[in-house]
Amino acid sequence: MKKLFLIIKLLALSHITYSQNLNGKVLSEDKITPIIGANVFWENTSVGTVTDDKGNFIIAEPKSFPATLNVTYVGYNLINKEIKDDIYIFYLKKNVELEEVNIKSKSNTTTLSTVQTINTQTITDGEIKKAACCNLSECFETNTTVDVSYTDGVSGKRTIKMIGIDGNYVQITQEGIPYVRGNSTTFGLSYVPGSWIESIQIVKGSGSVVNGYEAFTGQINIELYKPENADRFNLNYFMNKNGKIENNLYYSNKNSNWRNVILTHFSTHNKEIDHNNDSFMDHPKFTQINLLNRLHYEGSDKFRIQFLTRYLHEYRDGGQLSSISDRYKVFIENEIIDFGAKFGYVRSEDSDNGFGSQFLFRTHNLNGDFGRRNFESNQNSFSANLIGEKIFNNENDMKYGTSLFIDKYNKTFLDINNTLFQFTEYVFQNKEITNMISGAFLEYNFKYNEIFKANIGLRTDYYNNDEKFYTNPKINLKYNPTTSSALRFSVSNAFRISNPIVDNLSMLASSRSITIDYDNLKTEKGFNIGGNYTYCFLIDGKEGTFNLDYYYTKFNDQVIVNLEDENNLVFQNLDGKSYSNSLQAEIYYELIDNLDIKFGYKLNDVKAEYGNELKRMPFVPKDRALFNVAYTTLDEKWLFDATLNYIGSSRIPEHRQIESKSSDSYLIMNSQITRKKNNFEIYVGSENITDYTQENPIINSNTPFDQGFDASMIWAPLMGRTLYFGIRYRID
Repeated sequence: MKKLFLIIKLLALSHITYSQNLNGKVLSEDKITPIIGANVFWENTSVGTVTDDKGNFIIAEPKSFPATLNVTYVGYNLINKEIKDDIYIFYLKKNVELEEVNIKSKSNTTTLSTVQTINTQTITDGEIKKAACCNLSECFETNTTVDVSYTDGVSGKRTIKMIGIDGNYVQITQEGIPYVRGNSTTFGLSYVPGSWIESIQIVKGSGSVVNGYEAFTGQINIELYKPENADRFNLNYFMNKNGKIENNLYYSNKNSNWRNVILTHFSTHNKEIDHNNDSFMDHPKFTQINLLNRLHYEGSDKFRIQFLTRYLHEYRDGGQLSSISDRYKVFIENEIIDFGAKFGYVRSEDSDNGFGSQFLFRTHNLNGDFGRRNFESNQNSFSANLIGEKIFNNENDMKYGTSLFIDKYNKTFLDINNTLFQFTEYVFQNKEITNMISGAFLEYNFKYNEIFKANIGLRTDYYNNDEKFYTNPKINLKYNPTTSSALRFSVSNAFRISNPIVDNLSMLASSRSITIDYDNLKTEKGFNIGGNYTYCFLIDGKEGTFNLDYYYTKFNDQVIVNLEDENNLVFQNLDGKSYSNSLQAEIYYELIDNLDIKFGYKLNDVKAEYGNELKRMPFVPKDRALFNVAYTTLDEKWLFDATLNYIGSSRIPEHRQIESKSSDSYLIMNSQITRKKNNFEIYVGSENITDYTQENPIINSNTPFDQGFDASMIWAPLMGRTLYFGIRYRID
């Protein structure tokens, strides 16, 4: 990210007050495409803002002049500027060096804003490149808010938690379209390559009603590279000592009104590794092919058209080593086909209305074998979101619209384990499920002198299988007691239709008898309330940020997997209390020139009633901490990054083979060094430098087909110290 400095001297003003604002816009070099999410702020103050989805910004004028306006955006440089109808317009071009522009090398790879109404943290591609980040699930290794962990000892599935709650309750969208849902909650985080991601926005607590109804604890929005801002050619090759190889390549064409970018991914791992000699692979073998094509029409000032097509195929082969006869085999295959489209009417300068629509068609076939168990789920989905916008004035605007989600499933679950291997039993076969949720929403935004902002939303959705309406409000308030601090408050409701086996696929890796009453599972409902304090400060001329969050989440009819009986696995609605308290503090500071430190600490109090006894949720650490240090040389040719994660103890469900009732706390350290030269970047690094792994993670691994086998009791890493190497090459 480059810092672009423009000295604005306003000598004709007779007085300045806090209520006076400067309006502007940040556009790309074509003078059409908006730069979304650019940071705009006055240097040496904490007065700032970010550009909206049309590239517009409004910023309070500083208390004294002359003043320096600082515009930052990842990988872009300023090429021109103008004032038109009292609007300050900046034009940026990707990676062009101009001598007349004062450029600093400082990079803000993670940003927290005191201006945005909703509590949002933005992770740029600069932050993503600090670690291996082969896919979305690995993009949070240097982040305090989102926790990443493995779920079992055989499938290689990684999951996330936010404010102490499973990632299934976080709404994950791709540029506003609900994306990781249905069958893709299994491995969907692994199906977004890190090299494709331009930025990630993390919303804690209440988000926006525009994007859907499923956000219990927050939202994660992924911005992929688009034709207008992607390199003409970009290659990322990665390999590690365990035999994993990955190739990411994308190519963009910007030579006509129809612009496109083709993103490709291929990864494979064919080496069997068993470092603890329990006869089970520490990580499954796999091969993944992932192709995506984005086509954008930019030939009109008023209309926008975007198309997206995607194909993914992956198979995973895990379980016992292939040298073992009649081995316990884990085979998982996923095939996804997506077709998406966006159509928008871009509001002209003298209009106050805008309209847009989003569509996504998806076919996802999932097939999983866990020993003598087989689960198949075929999903066909359609989602649509129609959005209108009405701007009344600079202080008031409104969004409204309707949405439709249709998910059709055909599921089969064969479980020989439940019959003590005497005969075949289908828990269910060719079970047809159709979920249809149609809804309407209204969102009102108000601001007063940039000091106070309110985002108030309401959506009502009708769910066909319950034959009832669910009405969920979302309220976000932001107040700036000073120009360098912000207080936020949010409250919201949400609901979710559980997909119990898909959501907990890793639990099938055991000999437990399974009980599930699919037809009588109730819709999950939740309530979230919380607040945030952000303070920006300067010490010795260096910028820093302090951030404090607290959120409380309460569930009704939460669908849980009851692990309290070691011989049984029960999927059920919880008839009792279920809640989460999460307190998190973070500090970001530039210690010396180009040396940034980040420290975060989080306390989780996550409990639920099991058999009338209130217990901590299993495998949720009581506390976590993160310390990150990043240094870039003044010539930007060398980048050094190191992250230390502390993971506190978590409750282990009672089991005769496990003596302890709680896990030990442990440390995980990751580090990377990057060398830049011309269009090349070479990086080397190590994950889990402390080489900490869970001892004997698979229970009764020598008799996987007998009672007592369990590979789902995982609370620590399975893979030890891993070295990796990679090359990036780009042509603008």
